[in-house]
Amino acid sequence: KQTNKQTNKQTNKQTIKLIDMIRFSSSRSCLLRSKLNVGVFASGIARTTPRTKRNVSSSKQSQSWRTLSTISNGLDLNTSNRREHFPLLALVPAAAAAVRTYSNTPIHHHARRGRGNSGRNGMSRHGLEKEKQLTGEANELHELPLGSLSWEDIQHAKRLIHRLTHTNNYTSVKNAERLLERLVAEGNGSESGSGNGIGGSDGQEGGQNPAAYVEDKLYNTIIGAYGKCNHYDSASRAHDVLDRMTDRYETSTSAMYNNNDDDGDESSSSSSVLLKSPSPNIVTYNSLMNAWCNSGSEEAVERVEHLMEILESEDDGTMHSRGVLALQPDNISYNTLMNTYANQVNEYGYAQKAEDVLLRMSELQKDGKADISPCTTSFNTVLKAWKNTATVSGGGMESAKRAEGILKLMIKLHAEGHTGIKPDPISFTSLVHAYAKPHGEDRTITPEVADCLEGIADILISEGENGDSDGDSDSDSGGAVSLSVSASVGKTHGIAATTFGSIIEFIGKGDLEDAGIRAKRLLDKMKDAKVAGKIVDSPNTKIYSQVLRCLIQNDNSDS
Repeated sequence: KQTNKQTNKQTNKQTIKLIDMIRFSSSRSCLLRSKLNVGVFASGIARTTPRTKRNVSSSKQSQSWRTLSTISNGLDLNTSNRREHFPLLALVPAAAAAVRTYSNTPIHHHARRGRGNSGRNGMSRHGLEKEKQLTGEANELHELPLGSLSWEDIQHAKRLIHRLTHTNNYTSVKNAERLLERLVAEGNGSESGSGNGIGGSDGQEGGQNPAAYVEDKLYNTIIGAYGKCNHYDSASRAHDVLDRMTDRYETSTSAMYNNNDDDGDESSSSSSVLLKSPSPNIVTYNSLMNAWCNSGSEEAVERVEHLMEILESEDDGTMHSRGVLALQPDNISYNTLMNTYANQVNEYGYAQKAEDVLLRMSELQKDGKADISPCTTSFNTVLKAWKNTATVSGGGMESAKRAEGILKLMIKLHAEGHTGIKPDPISFTSLVHAYAKPHGEDRTITPEVADCLEGIADILISEGENGDSDGDSDSDSGGAVSLSVSASVGKTHGIAATTFGSIIEFIGKGDLEDAGIRAKRLLDKMKDAKVAGKIVDSPNTKIYSQVLRCLIQNDNSDS
C-alpha cells in the first residue's frame, strides 16, 4: 500500500514537470528534445498505474483533465506553425491516453481493512455507515412486542443476522446474537431467556410463534463469525452461544419425553413449540474450536482439548443420556486441534502433541473411519508446529530436523498413491523457516544451517540429502527421494520458485563468506533442473536479484 502511494505521488510530480517543460518550449529544438520525455512519461504512467480500482477523488480527475488541456493550450496550433510542432503533436494522443488511464478510474469506496479514511476496526466510512444501517434495522425488530413479528419480519431478521456476521466486526456480531435471541423469544418466550442481557424475553411471555424457528445454521453462523473477530472476548461469547443452544435442546427434549405420557392433553400442544430447538452438530463444535484456536487466549488449548474430548467420547453422561446424538470428530476437528497446538510458540511439547494427533488420524483411517483422512493441511499444520518451536528457547535444530522428517514422509506417502497428501509451497517454506529460526530475529545463518537449506533444494529436485544427482534412492541414509516422486512434486507450479527464493533470501541475510557462491550454485541447480524437466518453474526476477545481492555482499574477486 505504501508503495502504491509513493508511485502515485511520483506520477503526479512527473505530470507537473511535463506541463512546465511543454509550456516553456518555444523552439523546434526544445520540442524535439521533449519527444523522449513525453514518450517516457506516457509509457511510464501506463506501467505504474495499478490495474486495481483506486479511490480517485473528483478533484484529482479534474486536475488530470486540466493537465491535458494545458498540454493542448500550450501549443500554437495555427497553420503556419503546425508543421513545426508536428513531432510533439504525434505524441499528444499517447499522453492523452496515459492521462485518461489515470483519471478515468471510477470512484470506489473501499471497505477493506487498513485503508485510508478508516474508522473503527479498520472499516471504511462506507462500511461504518452500512453497519450503522444494519444495526438500526436490527434494533427496530428487537423493540417490537413479543408475538407481533410477521413472517416477513422473521425472514428479514434472519437475513440481517447473516449480513451482520459477514462484517467480521465484534459489535456487529453481538447485534446479530442479540437479534437471534429475539427470534428465540418470539418462538419460546420466557422459556428461552438467556439471562445474559442480550435476550429480550426475560420476564415476558413468549410469542409462541411457530414461524420463529431458529435453525442450527444461525447458531453456527454466529459462532463462526465470533471466531473471525479479532477480539479478546470473542471465543467466550461463542462458547456461551453453544451452552445456550445445548440447554435449549435438552429442555425441549425433556418436554417431548414428558408429553409422550399425556393422552392428547391440551398442555402438550401449548408446549410443542419448545420442541423446535436445534441440536449442536459437528459444524457447531468445529466453529467453536476454531474460535478458541484464533483467540490467543491462555486457556485456548485447554478449551479445545475439552471440546475434542466431548466429540471423541462414545457415551457422554450429560448429553447422550438426554437424547443428543453422538457426534464424531472429522478432519476439520483434528486439524483445528493441531493448529491450536501449532499456535503455541516456543513450546516444544505442543509440537509433539500435534504430531501425535496426526498419528492418531492415520490410525483411525486404518481402522475404517471414512471421514478421517490426513491431508496436506494436516501435515502443513504439524510443520507449522515444529517451525514455531525451532527457536533457541524451543527445540532449536532438533525441531527443524523433525520438520524435515515430516516433509519427507509427505513425499513418501504421495508416491505411494495418497493423492490427498502432496507437498505444496507452504510445506517447503515452513521447513526453510524452521532451519532459519534457531538463530534469532537477525536471521544469522551458520554454514551448518546453510548446508541444511541447500539440502531442502536437493529434496525438491530429487538429488537427496547426500547430493546424488542420479536420483537413486539410498535406503541407508533415509533421506534420498526417488526421481519419480520428486518430479511429481516439483512439477507443481510455484513450488520451486518459492522454495529456492526463500532459501537464497535467508542465505543472503547471513554473514557467510561464501553466500554469493552458494546462491549462484542454487541458481545453476534450479536452471539445470528446469532443463531436465524436474521442475516447471524458471528463476524469476526476485531470485536473480537475491543472487546478485549475495554476490555483492561478498568482497572478493570471484563474486
